[in-house]
Amino acid sequence: MTKAYATLLHGEDYVPGALTLAKTLLKFGTKAKLAILLDKSSLSKKSVDLIENTFHDVVDISETSVSASVEKVAEKLGRKELAITFSKILLWNLTNYDQIVFLDSDTLPLKPLDSLFEEFKEISSKEIVAAPDIGWPDLFNSGVFLIKPSKQAFDEILEFSKSSQPSFDGADQGLLNEFFTIIDNGYSWVRLPFLYNVTPSAHYQYNPALERFRDQIRLVHFIGASKPWHTRYEGNEEFRNVWWKHFDEFFSDEATRIHLLSRPQGQGEAHLFKFTKLVNAWDTDEEQAPSLENLNISSQPPKKIFPWEEREQVEPTRVWEPVSLARESGGRRERRVSLDGNTEARVSSIGSGRSLRRASNQFKDETGFNPEKSLEEVSKMPLKFLQSKRSADEGGTDVCLIPIGTGKASVSDEVAVITKIARESSLETTLHSAGTTIAGPWTDVMDLIGRFHEALHAKGVVRIQSDIRVGTRTDKLQTPQDKVDVVERKLKANE
Repeated sequence: MTKAYATLLHGEDYVPGALTLAKTLLKFGTKAKLAILLDKSSLSKKSVDLIENTFHDVVDISETSVSASVEKVAEKLGRKELAITFSKILLWNLTNYDQIVFLDSDTLPLKPLDSLFEEFKEISSKEIVAAPDIGWPDLFNSGVFLIKPSKQAFDEILEFSKSSQPSFDGADQGLLNEFFTIIDNGYSWVRLPFLYNVTPSAHYQYNPALERFRDQIRLVHFIGASKPWHTRYEGNEEFRNVWWKHFDEFFSDEATRIHLLSRPQGQGEAHLFKFTKLVNAWDTDEEQAPSLENLNISSQPPKKIFPWEEREQVEPTRVWEPVSLARESGGRRERRVSLDGNTEARVSSIGSGRSLRRASNQFKDETGFNPEKSLEEVSKMPLKFLQSKRSADEGGTDVCLIPIGTGKASVSDEVAVITKIARESSLETTLHSAGTTIAGPWTDVMDLIGRFHEALHAKGVVRIQSDIRVGTRTDKLQTPQDKVDVVERKLKANE
């Protein structure tokens, strides 16, 4: 009887596992052949050479691989690469072997396995010998199984795989369990002890059982996406360390190790997927556009896109026209004039609301100030203010002049000037902190004020700001001596 161990390989990623598996079986002294279902189109030439130098029988399945529905695999497992494992069906077509023990390329024998061929030599081609899978439901794991190849079994399994629901999990394990254990078709599952397919994982591992039965374990299966050759563990990952021990023993050549342990950069398994070609709608051939007369133009307005377009448009019920604003508050009145023209906007605190400029009536030209007339006109302004308050009895009025500033000299300079002129006259003059009080006949006082302004003009003063008050001798005057002394010193300095 011809016996064989077989494995399946699609893509570069599992090459280290397949080679380590084969060399481990040879190390244990197996008498069986080593066969591999190999998709050569998914491997580099160097990987193919390594495979052909290790396995006795390399079966190229590049053109004959059986793929599952990619859509169903993606939906149920999220692992499209498992669709390729439907190629395991081809094992039943290897009728040149009487018995085949299939081992996934991510398994590692810990002890010789040849006894399986003798122990199950009486099984029929309608039976599959496999170890149970961990967890629920009570089905077998398709990573390790023994079969008798048969053309009839191959045809029936292949036909079943084409049905609408051939696999409950979208992969070969669901397919083989459906065919051999779930449906009633004359095929059956023969249970193999779990020790022939121990599947430790990060999710579940029964440590007490592992301690008790470790010496009886015949094979470990590294299920899941992370394989031993992806990362070298230095911790207590016992079975992964065993795998690395075998790998280091079999592959000492540095170039070969680098090739095997580098993550695949080739086509991988995805190039075998069967996708329906998609075409953009705008790339398809369209019929000639209809004429304008044949266009079906709806009379309805176009559908609104934005939420605010759905709002009802309401016409305003009140409209305010632009007007000039005038606000009054108590004795204060503010007026704002439109800026469209050249009209000035004025704010005045004078009770009448008239600006100082208009009240003095000095400038008829509204466009601006005439510099040539400035000295003459400015000197007349205090007189016109005083004339409006002139008393009928000119001889008995007191006038208090308090200069505020000139823009040229300080206040004390102005006070010194008016005080000097007043003291040179026959008028009564009193110097105090608020200015100078001049007492005397009205005409004499006005004459003195005129000479005061002429003196300022002679000094080059262009702008005069003065406050002239008319009062009686009963006015209360504040006379801090320090301020008076400042003016006296200026007068003395000018003598």
